[in-house]
Amino acid sequence: MSHSSPSQQSFTTIESAESATAATSIETAESTTAARDVSPPAAAPAARDVSPPPAAARDVSPPSAAHDVSPPAAVSAPPPAVVPAAARDAPPPAVALAAEMEVDDVDVHEVPECIASMIDRGSVESHRLFLARRTAMEMLRDRGYSVPEAEIARTLPEFRAWWAEKPGIERLAFTTTLVSDPSKKVQLVFCPPEPVKIATIREIYLQTKEENLSRLVLILQSKILSRAREAIKEIFKFKVDIFQATDLLVNITKHVLKPKHEVLSADQKAKLLKEYNVEDSQLPRMLETDAVARYYGFDKGTVVKVTYDGELTGKRVAYRCVF
Repeated sequence: MSHSSPSQQSFTTIESAESATAATSIETAESTTAARDVSPPAAAPAARDVSPPPAAARDVSPPSAAHDVSPPAAVSAPPPAVVPAAARDAPPPAVALAAEMEVDDVDVHEVPECIASMIDRGSVESHRLFLARRTAMEMLRDRGYSVPEAEIARTLPEFRAWWAEKPGIERLAFTTTLVSDPSKKVQLVFCPPEPVKIATIREIYLQTKEENLSRLVLILQSKILSRAREAIKEIFKFKVDIFQATDLLVNITKHVLKPKHEVLSADQKAKLLKEYNVEDSQLPRMLETDAVARYYGFDKGTVVKVTYDGELTGKRVAYRCVF
C-alpha cells in the first residue's frame, strides 16, 4: 500500500479546487450570455426587419483571461418578402397615367358617324347669330309682317357662307312692312357685342330716322345701360322692342305645352265685353312683359283669346287683357 506524501495531497486539493472554480465560472458565463441574447418577440409582424442585437449583447468577453468562452451563434435575418409577379410587372404610376390618357384621347376622337354629323365645327358666335336672326324672322312673320321664306329656311352652313363674304353686324339688319298695312314698317337691328350706351342709341337713330319706321326691334349681344334705356324712350317716337340674343336662341311659341294665342279685333273685343257685361280691366290680365306678349308685340289694352288643349285639362278657352 502506497502512501502519498503531504505535498502531493496539497497539490491534488488545489487542482480540484481550481477545476471546480473553472466549471462554476464557465456555467455562470453561459447563463449570463443566454440571458443577454434575447430573440425578437413572437408578436412582432413577420414583415418587419428584425435588426441584430447590439454589439454589447453579441460579443460577450470571457470573465477571466484563463477561460476562453466562444460567442453565441448570430441571429439569422428573416427571409425577404416575396413580391407577386403582377406587382413586379406593373408599370410606374406616371407611365400608367400617360397610357390611360392616350387611350382616352383615342376614344374621344373615334366618334361614330351618326354623332359626328351632329357636331358643330364652326364658331360659336356665328351659330348664336344664326339662331337669333332666324327666331327674329319667325317672330316678325307671326306678327303679320312680310318675311321671305328663304330667310327662314336658310341653313347654318348657308348662313356662315353668306356671313363670311362680308362679316359685319350691320348686315344682319332687316326691314319689312306689315302685310295688312304696307305703310307700317319695322326694322330689325343687331347691336354690337359691347355694352349699349347712349352713343350707340343715337347712332341707330341717325341710321333709321329716314326709314319712316313705325316699330323697331333691337337685339342686344351684351347688357344695356340704364341711361341708354331711358334715352330710347326719349329719342324714338314709336315703340322699340328690346331682346337679348340669348332670348331668341329658341322659339318659345313652338313648345308643345304653349297654348294658342289669338288677338281679338276691335269688333270681337266689343262683342266679348258686351256678352259678359264687363270692362276690359275686369278681364284676367297678361303683363306686357310676359314672354309670349313680348314675342307677339302685344300692346296695352289688347284682348287675347287663349285656347288650352291638353290631355289632363281638356280643351278650354280663356280671355286675357294685356296690361
